[in-house]
Amino acid sequence: MVNGRLTVTECETELSAFFATDSPITSKREERLRDAELQILAGQKGLYYASELLNQQMTGRQIPMFIIFMLQGAWFEFLQEVFVHCGRESSQWTNVCRLTEALIWSLQPNNDKEKQQEIIQSLPNRVRKFCDAMEFDTEQVVASLADVEAEYEAIQSGDPSDGCDFDLMDVDATMGDADPDIDAKLLKRIARMDQHQWFLYEDTSESKERVARIKLILNWSDSKRMLFTNHNRRKVMHMTYAELAAHLENKTVRQLNHDTSSFRMIGSHLLTVLQNVSRQNKMEKKAKAEERRKLSTDYVESRQQELSDALAQHQELAKLKEDRARVLRQKSQQKYKAAVSAVDALRADAWVKLPVMEGTLTPCKLVAIIPGNDNYIFTNRAGLRVAEYTGRQLAHMIVTENSEIVDTGEEFEDVLASVVVGLRENKDKSYEELTGDTS
Repeated sequence: MVNGRLTVTECETELSAFFATDSPITSKREERLRDAELQILAGQKGLYYASELLNQQMTGRQIPMFIIFMLQGAWFEFLQEVFVHCGRESSQWTNVCRLTEALIWSLQPNNDKEKQQEIIQSLPNRVRKFCDAMEFDTEQVVASLADVEAEYEAIQSGDPSDGCDFDLMDVDATMGDADPDIDAKLLKRIARMDQHQWFLYEDTSESKERVARIKLILNWSDSKRMLFTNHNRRKVMHMTYAELAAHLENKTVRQLNHDTSSFRMIGSHLLTVLQNVSRQNKMEKKAKAEERRKLSTDYVESRQQELSDALAQHQELAKLKEDRARVLRQKSQQKYKAAVSAVDALRADAWVKLPVMEGTLTPCKLVAIIPGNDNYIFTNRAGLRVAEYTGRQLAHMIVTENSEIVDTGEEFEDVLASVVVGLRENKDKSYEELTGDTS
């Protein structure tokens, strides 16, 4: 258009053809980005509802320690998987909520012994049947049912385990369903916003004013969250309904409506640009050729020097990083070998600090080593089984400082052996020889 080779109509035709070719590519990028972010949002939502369910059912209850570990460990992960794969409105989520409620209720002292016995007899099989119908791996939660069945046997024998205090799960309140004080009409307007709608984001409150065009690619009404992307479909911006409502009210975000034709938009918005370009070209033609050549030569030489310096600096930095990485790998390997040796030296009755409770290391006693599976079984000071790890897991925990060996279990035997040897050597010595008294 600047050189007079194309008219506005011809430019519009070429632009339309270009965007028609580019549209499938950008749509695929959008779809991949939306799927990835939706998976992240679903995981965050599952974490919230799983935590909320356990806190609601466990509050005010006295529960044995190993059952607390099971509920806030394997069962907690299981609840999240059910939510992500099935959704909150599904029958599967309703069913797992009932199973959770029944499990915790059955462990409490109850007057309704008949109902408690019915749950004790049926609940483990109900959980296993439910797990069989799931499309994800449920091996861990099924294995944890052994602890529940052991407690059920203790209840039926009249000797239930003592309950203990525990901390509730952390809950991200922003993932809840409670709506802030938003105008109802604005909330409905936001909920009805279609995907592919474009907005102008203009934040004048920052020192460096930010202006960007963003596109809505996901409006998830279940979580009241929205995802926006930029023109190249690579970056993403998260917003809640409340955040978008605030932006719309203070006009930081404005909805773009392309009601006019592209012909009129080009004619009204680009004409000034074209005139400025034409004016600039005329001014450049008046400039002396020698000055332009000199500027170009100086720039090329300066740029080459900058690139050369940058390359040398990059190569030097890469070498330093490589040397550091090699040293770190050697140290890591040495530390891991030392940890493996320490684990191999463990014997029964050894004491090891383990992360039984979140945020602290608890001294635990090694009561058994199963050679076939390389499993190490630990109990607490009360003799209750609290953990089971493989040798590799223990070594990794020692390396990452999530575990600490207090006593390998061999000190008492070594001391006893030295005492016995000393007694045998001294039994025939006189009092003077033993005490060193020469008087």
